[in-house]
Amino acid sequence: ALPEDVDVALVRQPRTALLGGDAGLFAVCRPEATTPTATVAEGVYVFVVSPASGFAEHAPVVGFNGNGVASDCDHSYAVEGVRFALVGLDLAQINFVNATIRDELVQLLTQTSPASRARLRNGLAHLCFGTQEAAGFAVDPFRLPSGQSPLTSHGLIDWMRSRGDLTECDVPLALLLWTTTGVQFVDLWSVRRKLLTPPVSAVWPLQSGMRRPAEGEAAFLQFQAQIADMIGSGAFGATLTQLHALDLFRYLPAAGLVPLATNRYQGFELADFFAGMEVPSPVHITGDELAALLRMAHNFPPIDLGRAQQELVWTYYVRENMEGIAASGSTIPPQPYVVFSSGHMPYVGQARYSLDHWDFANYA
Repeated sequence: ALPEDVDVALVRQPRTALLGGDAGLFAVCRPEATTPTATVAEGVYVFVVSPASGFAEHAPVVGFNGNGVASDCDHSYAVEGVRFALVGLDLAQINFVNATIRDELVQLLTQTSPASRARLRNGLAHLCFGTQEAAGFAVDPFRLPSGQSPLTSHGLIDWMRSRGDLTECDVPLALLLWTTTGVQFVDLWSVRRKLLTPPVSAVWPLQSGMRRPAEGEAAFLQFQAQIADMIGSGAFGATLTQLHALDLFRYLPAAGLVPLATNRYQGFELADFFAGMEVPSPVHITGDELAALLRMAHNFPPIDLGRAQQELVWTYYVRENMEGIAASGSTIPPQPYVVFSSGHMPYVGQARYSLDHWDFANYA
């Protein structure tokens, strides 16, 4: 990790190196031939950081036969550092998802409406999560090419490494869309993950490793960041409360929080956001149940909104949020929100007399 935040200026033409030469301290991972030199074009990029080294400053050099007199200069310091790079992605070459998903992403890349950009961002993120590949596990878990599961490697970043577009020394920091008008979005959690140990079994990698829960966590963080950007950017304007999740996303995380609009706060309209989906009316849960629900969701697959038959999605209000709004009086109330979770997850809205409060309880 870097000791402090670094602002990186993205430019279309690579700059000349600031350090003289290459000190060779990190020369293993990137052959000279793969160093990008071309002008950056429009498209989707993975922003990466990798180790680098170079020489800085000069010092006099005394030769063996110089009688103690300096006769030349050489580099004074070998400096360890990092290099940032943009690695381009050709969506048309992707072969690890079905043609329907690939072609939709290629088409979305040509569209400029805020809704199309939102759907593109969501689709690219789930390329990185390997969502469709992981869903194929249940179809034939005993298919073991070369004696191991094909899911030992999955997702966009693994695919780019297998092609040599990325090396093992490249650490993805963000996925971004760059057009002639500038950077359209920067998505961090589509490519960032917590550090993990390898799975115990190459035959059952999803079951013996922690990668899928980490990807579930990243899917939640990615969704919440995208929702915040949609509200904060102002790109949707007054239409924000009229937006439908079916138009904005191909996938939702197994659980998430949707901020709702009020006279004070920008957000979404409950009925419009979930329009066209199988969503029962929200019931109340507690903050303790919310924390457990969000943790549990990391172990469940995302909600696929592209299915011909829609999945059931549970929705909940949180008692503490509703109490805070009701008790706010003349003070600024908290923003209301609704929680959603996959219908495959356990339902947590059961009526519980010993724990519920009368005003925000569920009744059996």
